[in-house]
Amino acid sequence: MAVCSGASWTSLEDACVRASWAAVLPFAFVGLVLVSAVPPIPALLRFLRKPFTNFLPLPEAEALLYGDGNGGEEREGENVVPLWRTLILSAVSLIECLLWLGIGCYSLIISPEDTWNGVRDFLIAVTWFYAALRPIVRPTATVPRDLFVLFALHLLLGVVTSIGHVYDHYVYGISLPSLPVTAVYAVNLLAVAGAFLVVVNMPLGIPSKHVKKEEIGKSVSPEDYTTVWGWMSFRWVVPLLDRGMYNTLNESDVWSLSPTMQARPLHIKFSRSTGKLLKRIFKANSLDLLLDFTLTYVSIVFNYAGPFFLKRILDALDGSGRDPEKRALAFVYAFLAFASSLCKVSPGVPRMRMMSMLGRVVAETFRSRSRKRTSTICGSAAAPLRASGWS
Repeated sequence: MAVCSGASWTSLEDACVRASWAAVLPFAFVGLVLVSAVPPIPALLRFLRKPFTNFLPLPEAEALLYGDGNGGEEREGENVVPLWRTLILSAVSLIECLLWLGIGCYSLIISPEDTWNGVRDFLIAVTWFYAALRPIVRPTATVPRDLFVLFALHLLLGVVTSIGHVYDHYVYGISLPSLPVTAVYAVNLLAVAGAFLVVVNMPLGIPSKHVKKEEIGKSVSPEDYTTVWGWMSFRWVVPLLDRGMYNTLNESDVWSLSPTMQARPLHIKFSRSTGKLLKRIFKANSLDLLLDFTLTYVSIVFNYAGPFFLKRILDALDGSGRDPEKRALAFVYAFLAFASSLCKVSPGVPRMRMMSMLGRVVAETFRSRSRKRTSTICGSAAAPLRASGWS
């Protein structure tokens, strides 16, 4: 079975290669998720994932703060997953699965010599079958990370594939797909976007029985309980900005610190850790250190991305004649330069209702420094306090 008539997987100008990537990447991700659940791989993954895990998760922080040893278990038992959310995700995924199965069978019937074309559609159908079963087999009230990544891959690769058809038509004069095929692509993108929209509007955390839901956003910080979109866009801070836009903020108007940043649960968790002091500090802040390093590297890359794409745009526009391919490449580079600029700087939006990811990066930097400082102070002061008779 030849894949795309022997074309290289790096030949993204080939429509077959682009469609193959759109099928293989989600299928590979689903395969990794399923393989990671087979014993003894989960134990190995837990060991490898230790430096990347949060030192003080929200359920444990609330349990330590309020002296509740079973806070995490009660939290899961008290919160029920909305039925409408499960129905929407499972129904959309099942329809997508049947749609791609039908497309794959149709491709094999009309083009039996091109086997890969049908297999490619079957791979996509398998990913949607997993997405249909996931909300039923393992329902969760918070964001399912595997479905978030899967839907994001389908949406991103679907957009790239659709833009690729327009690019081929504009540059090489290749005819666009027929009207039924175009309708299928449009319905697919709408379905993926709808499922992705449902996932990004799911909360990151569920308040325990000690937190009054009506106080979230008033006296309790909504950062831990906001949605994925609220976390990415920084919209959880909008109520505080609205309150202080025209009025003077008093101490009672400011939210309490998140339980994951308060000294009491941090000190209890840090005092329970074993080993040398430096090892305990690294264990408590390994995720923050890795995030700082990664985000610093990403920031440097985006700083150089603008001039790089500008040079590409000038090279594409330089030359005699009106070459459609060079003009199309210039448009692509301009869009990439725009996207890199959005990731690099925080745009000034009226009343700060929308913030870019850079704002979140800055907040995470200050947050990690606060946690590192608190855990270090707790670890350094614990022994002298015990020696002097203070508990």
